[in-house]
Amino acid sequence: MTGALLTVVGGLASFQALSFDGESRFFPLAVAVALAVTGTAILVHALLTQRAVASSAEKYTAVLLAAAIVTAWAAAFSGGMGFVLPTFVMQASLLWITGVRRPAHIAFIAVLVTALAYMLFVKLLDIPMPTSLLPNALQGF
Repeated sequence: MTGALLTVVGGLASFQALSFDGESRFFPLAVAVALAVTGTAILVHALLTQRAVASSAEKYTAVLLAAAIVTAWAAAFSGGMGFVLPTFVMQASLLWITGVRRPAHIAFIAVLVTALAYMLFVKLLDIPMPTSLLPNALQGF
């Protein structure tokens, strides 16, 4: 169900992004296509594999925990902890609750996602970071 929903939303967003002018079309179109491709991959994977379904209570607990993690990230980010540290901790925590248990694997993925997000938002899109309480050498991170 999730894969199908992401595919449809990504397809509709791609269609909408095609109506944008040439200068502002690229980023929304790329994100929408990536969303549709991800949804399709999830859908195909779900159809090809059969796994034990977790109970509803386990699913809701994981969703609530993920929401709490993202809320804590937003509070830390806007509260002056910078971007890199809260984002790394959020990524590592989300990986943990999804079942990834190898510390090196968690660290590698969390560093990779944090670095890519930083490069995208701060360097490529030039989005300024909020004021940080970190030492001067770490301002902007």
